[in-house]
Amino acid sequence: MNKRRVYFIKPVGMDGPIKVGCSHSPDGRRKTLETWSPFALEIIAEIEGGEDIERQFHALFYDTHQRGEWFDASAKMTAVVAAINGGSFDIEGLPQARRLPRRKSHRTYTPEWRYESSLKARWRHRIKSWPWWNEEFRSIIADGQPLLAHKDALEDLLVRLEAKAKEPA
Repeated sequence: MNKRRVYFIKPVGMDGPIKVGCSHSPDGRRKTLETWSPFALEIIAEIEGGEDIERQFHALFYDTHQRGEWFDASAKMTAVVAAINGGSFDIEGLPQARRLPRRKSHRTYTPEWRYESSLKARWRHRIKSWPWWNEEFRSIIADGQPLLAHKDALEDLLVRLEAKAKEPA
């Protein structure tokens, strides 16, 4: 049985971003990642270790975290990759594992985003039956302003959709 390995993958010909992950088959993982990546990917380093070692590497590069298991290229990353490839990296020097932040889009915290999400959720099951809603919705937001600027008109449209839903067929 092959052992798990921590791998470092980046786009070919670019400095980063760099994915730090863990797999029994780093090359298989690279191929899987490549199916959705707009760039060819290459493994730039591998070291024996499981998820615990992977999380320690994540902690080491915490300050350059982008999203998920992806990190910006940095002098520290370059030095670690070189040490791994040179066989001189000591995993005993890794920091204690810590959870990576779950970065949400800045839109998540805006009133506009909250209203848009709420409106979509309330309309989702009502819209299918009445084609007229699309024309009215588009006429309300035609000026290109954010949805929140049209809250009263959109709420009125939602009330009419709910009334239609209660009408006998």
